[in-house]
Amino acid sequence: MVTAEGIESAYTAWAQANDDVRAAFVVGSRARVDHPADAWADLDIIMFARNADRYHETIDWIRAFAPVWIALSGRTAGGDPERLVLFQGGLQVDFVFHPDAHLAGLPQFLASGPLPDDIVRGTRVLVDKEGVLTQLPPPGQPATPQPPDPAAFRRALDGFWFAAVYAAKQLRRGELWPFQNASSGMTGDLLQMVAWHACALSGGDCDTWHGGKFVAEWAGDGVYDDLQGVFARLEVEDGRRAMHVRMALFSRLAREVATQLGLPYPSELEQQITATVNRIIDGQEQA
Repeated sequence: MVTAEGIESAYTAWAQANDDVRAAFVVGSRARVDHPADAWADLDIIMFARNADRYHETIDWIRAFAPVWIALSGRTAGGDPERLVLFQGGLQVDFVFHPDAHLAGLPQFLASGPLPDDIVRGTRVLVDKEGVLTQLPPPGQPATPQPPDPAAFRRALDGFWFAAVYAAKQLRRGELWPFQNASSGMTGDLLQMVAWHACALSGGDCDTWHGGKFVAEWAGDGVYDDLQGVFARLEVEDGRRAMHVRMALFSRLAREVATQLGLPYPSELEQQITATVNRIIDGQEQA
């Protein structure tokens, strides 16, 4: 069976013997102390090599570690080249590639200000031929998220309500797949509001992770239970139910955030949009 420990061991031996590879370290759950990896966790390896493009563009070197099912070439959210590899049995390993020249700037990067969450939460060094990875910080907790300013808060409101009207039209048409796609615009801003709400009510002492990870732990009393109703089955009636739940929950959380942080709230606009959405999805307007 292909295991993360086996791949990591094989990769480390290969990298140590390959003069082209100058450094590598693990990030993510397999390097974290807080909420460490479970049996289904991926393995995320950041590597620095003299010919980084070669490792991004080919997979022969990856096949040496274990049988490969799929190896997708792409880029991270930050634009760095990566390979998403699915090994036989289902283990996923993500390789992110940097030229070795980036190692010279690593100390300055580490000292430049707030670091990415995946660096702050923990790293584990596999290879360090240049002796610079010793400067990586010990595992810790990212800085407390900053509360939204009025502009950021209003963007979340506008994004949610805009998506609500669009999703309502898809639902009214009976276009259930487009409705589900449109719903992601609502749930994305709803998740942001859940995070702001958790921090606002905790006085700023919060850790909301990213992408909804561990939301059951940090969303706050009762909020996670309410979230259970925001997703819909692929049917019209359940879509209506989910829309009403989303709008009611978003309104409640957003108003509480506004009150806690002293932010302006456009109540009249919310009422107008909510009424319009309700007329559309409840069959009171012509499509």
